[in-house]
Amino acid sequence: MPGNASAKPINAEIKSVKKQRDGLTIEKRGLELRLSQVQVTPDLHARIKRQATEIRAKLRNPMYEQKRQLFSSDYRSHSTE
Repeated sequence: MPGNASAKPINAEIKSVKKQRDGLTIEKRGLELRLSQVQVTPDLHARIKRQATEIRAKLRNPMYEQKRQLFSSDYRSHSTE
């Protein structure tokens, strides 16, 4: 059956996409749970805004090293403190 051969890669891709979707759904639920437990105080809100402004300015024409620093957990945990 000629149609069956072309359906195999499509079915494999569908299966892969569904697996990715399921993983993202699990991640989304975990993030929603974490966010529901965080109280955004005015101080935290101001710190987030300052950090976003700083990152936005540095992302105008970033080099690889700048991107790496901006998105490292070390940068996120120590900047604007």
